[in-house]
Amino acid sequence: MSTYRFFRDSLIVDDSLFARLGNAGIVPAPGDTLVLGAAHCILSSLSPAFNYTILADTLTPSPVVSVNAVSVPAPTVSVIANTIAGPFRLVVTGAPGTPGAPGNKGEDGGTVIVNGKPVQLPGEDGGPGQNGGPGNAGGSLLIRYGNAATAPTAAAPGGAGGKGGAGGAGGKGKPPGKKGANGRNGAQGPAGTAIIFHAPADQVLSGLNPDFAVGWSDYRTDVGEYLFRRFDANNQLLALAEFNAAIELNPANTRAVTLRNRILAQQTPGGRARDLDMAPDYKDVSEGLLGETQLVLSEFLALQGTATEDEIAAATKDQLSLVLQQLADRLHEANLDAVSAADGVKVADADASAIQDQASALQQEVTDLQSHSLSLTDLVTTVGAAAGAITGLATGIGALVSIPGALAASDNPQSGLTKVLKFLADGKSFWDTKGIGGDLTDLLKGGGDALTNFTKVYQELSGSSNDATVKQLMLQIATLNLQYMVANLRRQQARDTLAAAQARVTDYTAEVQTANNLLGQWSADKAFLDGAVGVMLDVARKLADLVAEDFFIARRALEIYQLEDASSVRFDYGRLHPDQDNDLLPQPVERAQVSLQSVAALPADIITWHDIFVDLNESLSAGFDVVHPVVEVTIDDPAVLASLQQGKGVRFSVGIGPNPATGTLPSNVFELKVDNLELELTGASASGAATMWIQHTGHWFMKRRPTADNPDPQDVEFTLFPHLEAFNFQAGTNGLSAKIPAQPQSNVDPGPPFSFWGRGVLADWHLFTDSSSNALNLSLLTAIRLTMGCIGLVAQGTQAPGTLQLRVQAVREHAVGARH
Repeated sequence: MSTYRFFRDSLIVDDSLFARLGNAGIVPAPGDTLVLGAAHCILSSLSPAFNYTILADTLTPSPVVSVNAVSVPAPTVSVIANTIAGPFRLVVTGAPGTPGAPGNKGEDGGTVIVNGKPVQLPGEDGGPGQNGGPGNAGGSLLIRYGNAATAPTAAAPGGAGGKGGAGGAGGKGKPPGKKGANGRNGAQGPAGTAIIFHAPADQVLSGLNPDFAVGWSDYRTDVGEYLFRRFDANNQLLALAEFNAAIELNPANTRAVTLRNRILAQQTPGGRARDLDMAPDYKDVSEGLLGETQLVLSEFLALQGTATEDEIAAATKDQLSLVLQQLADRLHEANLDAVSAADGVKVADADASAIQDQASALQQEVTDLQSHSLSLTDLVTTVGAAAGAITGLATGIGALVSIPGALAASDNPQSGLTKVLKFLADGKSFWDTKGIGGDLTDLLKGGGDALTNFTKVYQELSGSSNDATVKQLMLQIATLNLQYMVANLRRQQARDTLAAAQARVTDYTAEVQTANNLLGQWSADKAFLDGAVGVMLDVARKLADLVAEDFFIARRALEIYQLEDASSVRFDYGRLHPDQDNDLLPQPVERAQVSLQSVAALPADIITWHDIFVDLNESLSAGFDVVHPVVEVTIDDPAVLASLQQGKGVRFSVGIGPNPATGTLPSNVFELKVDNLELELTGASASGAATMWIQHTGHWFMKRRPTADNPDPQDVEFTLFPHLEAFNFQAGTNGLSAKIPAQPQSNVDPGPPFSFWGRGVLADWHLFTDSSSNALNLSLLTAIRLTMGCIGLVAQGTQAPGTLQLRVQAVREHAVGARH
């Protein structure tokens, strides 16, 4: 007897099941066992010829499912379901006993001559009928379930006894023979076993055959991956449920674990961070993306137009040869990506280490002031308690939750996860609503579902009545811990990127080997071609995945630079739902043709890097004019200047953060971005060429332009990777100045002129000296003036703003020195 496994996402168990099994190449014989697993299972009827194990998340049964056995032993039926929807009674009756044989017919009486006359003799009595055989035992039943509105029932009665044989007819004669006695009916067979077990939710699947559990786990992972590739919020939530179920079935299912973690970390199916900074990569991506799209389309179209076997053979072989070259190119790129990703891990580790060094340098000041009173909104505490709470949030058991648009911290991991799931369910970032998150007081008071908003922490500290030394120390602690949380997030993203790159190398290596093997043993017979078409389809899907990942980069870049919603990104091009995909396996060409329908939706209008640059400068949407205001930031606090003179950095915010600009930022300028920078150091001198660095930290706000549908849109907040640029000074006295970019942009080099062009002006900034610039003399520095040339939008007809002069209160660093 054989056991066959058949898993689907949705399955109807009735007579139609066997046609579906036949399409999958499963032709069971009587007595075989069918293992059927489905998240959504409808149970209508069961054939008495087979044994069954039915696994379901949700089982929707007919009210009564009866099986009358026709052979011995009666079927074994196990139904294991998390939820049984509706009343359910399962009955498996044993086979009836064998009928008794009929009695023999009595012999006819003969004829004798008596006195010359024939006389008929009496007929013999008929023989007795045989007794019927006993009925056979009922089936073996198990119903194991977690939830049911009505408790299921089951019965396994024994089969009816065999009917007794009829007595034999009496023989003919005078008198005729008597009919034989009828045999007695057989006894009813013994009942089988019927076990019903209402299990706790986490124990429904316990004891399941490990082979069955692994197979169903793998299939549920396939379904989850398909749903994840759809990438909209609802399908990601469904995918998460599939991965959770797959891991429960098989905790060693590493693919399910990896994909589940990617959903929770807000990554793409390929492992890219959803909130990754795309600026350095998009130029090259956009240049090749359209060509990649056409390649993938040609992959599927090569099969679409084929008709005869010879045509299929020729098209498949030619296309596979082209694909092999593409795979080789992609493998080379993947190897380079892995090297680059490994470097990224080192950089991320170094950044996190540098921030830790800065935090360590502050610790002595915290120790000195730890008992000093600290007044908050409605709470009086100490510097030590507040510093410990903030540090614990960033380095302790607190959970970091990051979704595009912002950063927040939860002191309750489950609370954070709940909000992530809510985001996945309704597509709304929970901190997009004004007023979300608590301040430092809320953090210190605690609360099971409290979110701590660092911006509110800054605002509460800045507005407090504490003396300047305490206030500045607490602001620095908050700033460094937020930076440390971001650094840890980037460090994890770097590791995830490396793991994804290494996985791509492994996958492409295997694909190249498979394609080479096929070409090396090419045959035109149908069986080989069917396999070759299937392989080519799988390879084409891998290429489509690459295009989808690159298209994500393109859309993410537009989201950053033009605030264009990227929610339409998807990763299922060329993919079919696993149920449909598996049902079409015997028809490879039709499978490819159906797959083409989703590939045809690949975007063809890929905007280029240069297009972004032009759009932001010249031709944005109707109703708005592009303007180029100037923001002048002045820093002349002697303590801050002294910090810079000592080789330490200066951190400041323009329009946001703990020290908002004291000037006025016009409310009618939208999407204010950096276009160029000029730095003036009043009183500074240089004996030769010298360098000073400015860092756009990656944390900035953008005021979105209103539309008819959304006249008062929420501001957009970004927390991305920091970008660094250098101001290069020439030798001089009585003041120095330098620009970024140093020279006007050439027409032969289109696109953004420097790495944080197009980032928001309303941002956190970091200015520091280059430790190797010995020629720079800041001993007589009296003021720093940073002039930001900007790009922005105003409603048509609105007067363009001129120069906005702002004075900010910068924060000097108490660190061992900026290390980059």
